[in-house]
Amino acid sequence: MSCYGQIITFDFIGLTGSEATATSNFNDANLSSSTISRGAGLIASNNGNRFNANNWALNDIATAISGNDYMEFTITPNATYKFDVTTINVNFQRSSTGVRGILLRSSLDGYTSDIDTEKVIADALSIDDSILDANEVIITELSEKEVQIKVGANHTISNVKILDVLGRIIYSFNGNSSIEVYDISKLSKAAYIAKVTLTSGQTISKKAIKRL
Repeated sequence: MSCYGQIITFDFIGLTGSEATATSNFNDANLSSSTISRGAGLIASNNGNRFNANNWALNDIATAISGNDYMEFTITPNATYKFDVTTINVNFQRSSTGVRGILLRSSLDGYTSDIDTEKVIADALSIDDSILDANEVIITELSEKEVQIKVGANHTISNVKILDVLGRIIYSFNGNSSIEVYDISKLSKAAYIAKVTLTSGQTISKKAIKRL
């Protein structure tokens, strides 16, 4: 039997940006936890809620590879399990002088061939303050029974749905401010999805793990 679903995620909320490594915030039960790190050519740099670096090669991919300008993570299945990757989603942010292209390679062939074509990181021509980025949704487990969900000060939470990894709604809460605290005492330790709807109508989904 085969199945599909999200198997691993990294969430850098709470990081200073200059940590040497960061651990996956969610991974399938049949995978070992994963760690992301930088190549020797990159220099760690503070930038809150990110895994940040500078000193990127700006000429071409070949220069980046020869200069060890990369980030890497490992996905390891448990014994007797295997997986196929069909989609990798990357939220990449750069400065005006930063890297403008990104390329993926795999250890399966010794990093010699490209998984896909090089992806261009386009300039953002404008910023709409009415649109909330997923990184602005901060989920904090206050205690075994309570969770705090916070969005940007210019936004207001209208509703929050807590779903399990199968998409079933466990809780549905209303809200009327940018910071809300909810009772989640019925939840066991596991991964969940918070579906946050703002009064503007925008909905953001974010995965979190209940640890307490």
